Amino acid sequence: MMFKRMALNYWLSRGKLFGRVALGGFDERVARQTCSLSYADRLKTDSIVATEIRNMATGKENAMARAFQFDVEAVVKQLNRILQMELAAVIYYTHYSFMIYGHARIPITSWLRDNASESLAHAQEAGQMIMRLHKRPALGIAALPTTHHNTIDEILAESIQREEAGVELYRELLALVKDKSVVLEEYATRLVSAEAVHLREMELMAMQRAPD
Repeated sequence: MMFKRMALNYWLSRGKLFGRVALGGFDERVARQTCSLSYADRLKTDSIVATEIRNMATGKENAMARAFQFDVEAVVKQLNRILQMELAAVIYYTHYSFMIYGHARIPITSWLRDNASESLAHAQEAGQMIMRLHKRPALGIAALPTTHHNTIDEILAESIQREEAGVELYRELLALVKDKSVVLEEYATRLVSAEAVHLREMELMAMQRAPD
């Protein structure tokens, strides 16, 4: 124990290790004693300090894991699906905005581009949620449409299908975190609500006549 204490203070005295408070503080008296350590003993200090650092890092990781009451891997997987879905939406809404023609071109083109901007904001939020769980966001996007639409009605029908799939992804996330994470539950609930309202608006746009 005394040698370990001397080893740590030796490294502190050389300025190669930070966080003195976490290691119990800097003991100047012991540090002076370590100045006479042999080369072999100094090599031994390297091993001791490296082990201490690994133990400290492992302790922090374990503490973080214990803080979550949900399956982190399952939640991250779902967030990555949401991220990729929203990034794909940026592309197809932008592409659809080019394909509008006729009297309604200006307002619908603007509306589709607003949807693309909203999807990008949602993708960024999903990515940030993944990072807060100390995981890496997936690099990629969901599958894009393989059919070419020639009318506004066809574009709306495709958009409605994709919005329905998006709402379902957020509902699945909500099921994973409900009563387990206030932050993630609030996030999922807010997005389910926003996407559901968005979906209802699209359905109204696709209607051929006013409701009874």
